Amino acid sequence: MKGKRKTVVPKVIILDRDGVILCHVEKYILKKEDVSFIPGSIEAIQQLLRRGIKIAVVSNQSPISRKLVNQEFVSATNSFIKATIGCENKIKFYICPHTDKDNCFCRKPKNGLIKQVMVDYGVESDECWLIGDADTDILAGINSGISHNYQVLSGRQDKPCGLQKGTFKNLKELVENFEKLAEDEYGK
Repeated sequence: MKGKRKTVVPKVIILDRDGVILCHVEKYILKKEDVSFIPGSIEAIQQLLRRGIKIAVVSNQSPISRKLVNQEFVSATNSFIKATIGCENKIKFYICPHTDKDNCFCRKPKNGLIKQVMVDYGVESDECWLIGDADTDILAGINSGISHNYQVLSGRQDKPCGLQKGTFKNLKELVENFEKLAEDEYGK
């Protein structure tokens, strides 16, 4: 017997940056000219914000540790994203500057930064969704106890990793399907 339908709207959506919001660059985004938005990503984030959903961006930025860019460049890029979206005070960025060799707690797929997002926003894992373009993003969500982990194929991986709850072409397509995703059947 089927139970009633329950809408599961997240309080916070955690996004990866490169490959979800910004176009993936083969190596790294190293200069201003490398910064370009994935079509529809700006409007998709604006729609989520209009719904009252908080947005956190969690991004591995190893070019900082590799000394290919400095923290100021990454911060300026993040400020440019916020200004373009028109939400300077509504999106928080969480950056891991380390490489894999540093074995830090914050580099995805580890969950240090995602757990920090939950603390900062005062939410539990069941109140969050995670959207990323790579298996490391999805694994970070799983490692944080998030069950709504979605993969977009607009970044560095063009095939689903197999661990995600759903797969979409890009963030725009995911947001177009938001109502359907927010409905959760239970009581079967």
